[in-house]
Amino acid sequence: MRTKTPTLLLLLLFPALTAAAQTSDLFAVKVRKVKEGVYLAYRPEPLRPYVEGNVTVIVNERDVVLVDAGGSPSTARRVIAELKRLTPNPVSLIVYTHIHRDHRFGTQEYVKAFPGVEIVSHPAIRDIIAGSGQKFVADTIRRIESQKPEGEAEMRRLREEGRPGSDKVVAHLRRFYEQDIDAILGEYRGIVNVTPTLTFDRRMTLHRGARTVELLFLGRGDTPHDTVVYLPNDKLVCAGDMVVHPVPYGFSEQPSEWLDTLGRLSELDFDTLVPGHGEVQRGKDYVRSLMSLIRSVQTQVKAGAGAGLDLEGVRRRVDLSEFERQFAGDDPILRYFFREYFSDPNVERTYKELKARAGR
Repeated sequence: MRTKTPTLLLLLLFPALTAAAQTSDLFAVKVRKVKEGVYLAYRPEPLRPYVEGNVTVIVNERDVVLVDAGGSPSTARRVIAELKRLTPNPVSLIVYTHIHRDHRFGTQEYVKAFPGVEIVSHPAIRDIIAGSGQKFVADTIRRIESQKPEGEAEMRRLREEGRPGSDKVVAHLRRFYEQDIDAILGEYRGIVNVTPTLTFDRRMTLHRGARTVELLFLGRGDTPHDTVVYLPNDKLVCAGDMVVHPVPYGFSEQPSEWLDTLGRLSELDFDTLVPGHGEVQRGKDYVRSLMSLIRSVQTQVKAGAGAGLDLEGVRRRVDLSEFERQFAGDDPILRYFFREYFSDPNVERTYKELKARAGR
């Protein structure tokens, strides 16, 4: 397994499904109705790097609440234009579901367009943003600028391996490095790292006319500070990157607690789930499939570690082929990213978590 930084993982995550679906506009946005008064603003190419987080738009009687703010100023301006066509109500609140920049680097545009807008997050997220300030943005730019050699090496490896479908993956990565990376860097050079103005610990309840909006910390998931936004009357939940479609992220540093947190999420009364990326999910089947996948990894890693295998031995022993078919089908590109961005990192982090616990 190649070692990649989390930043590169997120930047390269997921290909466009077909060449016909591609667009030259990296910052294109579409809006679709999810439920009455609830809309999803999303990138038409949700699998194109760099990834762009979903923005959930909750239109209330007098205001609008947003779940996340997208990953760039250009995308945010597109969303704002769509918002103004939807409703005259101002955006009063933005909820950060987690710390990742692809869910909050559009915030500065909302601050300009809607003076007085509040931003709410878990207290730890506010502390991180307030403590890092613009240094975080500068460091991000430097990391992206330094990643081209890694990308070139990965494309060369794929060409040399010559697996079926690898040419599609290479073309996908080449578009990022030869076209999209410059647009991304141009966006990031103008980013303001906006600090939340409100925080909550376990629960915050918003009352917006007839609508109730609950902000919940159910436990650590994709990140240590994931926030779930739950609309009980609408039976809708926004899960952030705790649940991502079509291929889940496997980067959680606390995979066993992630599974527990997903269990608590599944106990909420909802029939619609908006993931941090990808398509809206109806019912709870996708969450249950994700839980089964994580549980299988933990069972197999525990068995391998118990047999005295090292990390590489455990990697060779873990078999997720059934789940790979379930999540990626026969698409060689999705299969590649299932291994690269779920199974390989999740097996490693599960193994390290087990070893850390055993050493206590």
